[in-house]
Amino acid sequence: MPVRYVHLFEEGGRRCLLIDDFASGEFRRAQRVLDLTNGEVQVRKIEHPRLRLSQAQASPDPEIRIMQYLNANRPAGTSLPHIAELIRHSDFIWPQTQADTEPKVSRASHWKYYNGRDLDYFLETYRGLRPLECIPDAFIGRFAHQMLLALQFLYQLRVVHRDIHLGNIFLEYDTQRVDSIPNFYLGDFGEAQKVLLAPGIDNPVQLAGWFPAPTDLTPRYQISEDLRQLAEVVKLLARHGRLVEGTEDGNRVIEEHGVERAIELALLRCSPVIQGLLKLLNDAADAHEGPIGPPRIDPITGTQQPARRPLPGLRPMIRTIAEAIAAGRFASVLSTAWVRDVILDNLATLTPRFYRHPDNFWASRRRVLGPWYEARVDTETMHISDTDMEALDHERREGGDDDDDDYYADDDEDNDAESDE
Repeated sequence: MPVRYVHLFEEGGRRCLLIDDFASGEFRRAQRVLDLTNGEVQVRKIEHPRLRLSQAQASPDPEIRIMQYLNANRPAGTSLPHIAELIRHSDFIWPQTQADTEPKVSRASHWKYYNGRDLDYFLETYRGLRPLECIPDAFIGRFAHQMLLALQFLYQLRVVHRDIHLGNIFLEYDTQRVDSIPNFYLGDFGEAQKVLLAPGIDNPVQLAGWFPAPTDLTPRYQISEDLRQLAEVVKLLARHGRLVEGTEDGNRVIEEHGVERAIELALLRCSPVIQGLLKLLNDAADAHEGPIGPPRIDPITGTQQPARRPLPGLRPMIRTIAEAIAAGRFASVLSTAWVRDVILDNLATLTPRFYRHPDNFWASRRRVLGPWYEARVDTETMHISDTDMEALDHERREGGDDDDDDYYADDDEDNDAESDE
């Protein structure tokens, strides 16, 4: 039998095999894993460095709290509208290595893996293969419409996202249909916060999140910032192929006019419907410019008055864009079918990282954030038995104590023991 060594995660009663490290942030690393229960590829997000138990108990994961709040308030029988799906999450308490040390906690969450990856990867593929071709208006129109649907749902629940950018927008292609345009999902709610309201007043007072003290709040955050960030993403998509940095023509325009003016000139070459979309977003942001709080003090009575700056109502804008899409105003002769084919072809190559020899497996252990088990798997049947799985060991499996935690965040280091398959 073809037996190989593999990293296995066992969380929430489910077993997953490591495929690869997918992305890395300041405090989290994302791994692609294969769920053995249903055969699905998922994203496993693991927080690093590990927290002390008292820290974890005092500070619940803000992203998980926001997702729990959103799921608890969605209509029964529906999914979150164009918002990334949280599958499960768990906290693992490591065994104490010394009696006088506080236990450590690893926070892991599993998320739906979207087959088109993220918008950053989409744009990178476009730049690499067709740098002079514009992205179709139909793609941009659907993207903006679906992101506004997501934001409208968030604002109904008094939640602001605060971190909209290419890497936090995921693409999902319908593999049963020949449709070159994906659906879009807003993810990564690590910066999101819930807006508190003054009693009986339907206006935001300050950002709340789930933080222990008012000193941790960020009341100066602009309500308009989500819309500004969304407009910036639309601009990145719209100017592709119209301002190509690194080419002779692109460099000439930038040198002559400067970067900001060169971008403005490129956007003026967009279709009227894209220019109208950007105006809608910017006008909505302008209408909600200004801080959410803190509450003001009435100069006559000396009483505290809530800040009167409501969260944006996006329904009119959503309706306008939907009508434009239905009328064919976003129609384009260009197609992104070739990008779909490239991305889905790459998806078909995702398999667990198998090792033939235990020495190679162990050489890779410090690159993989746990907790995990060393498992031996039959690669034909994907069968793993408990007798083939070594017991979890704190220091050997996690690569040492927390003094080494900075090592995990370095994506530039070469991995000397990649899969030997």
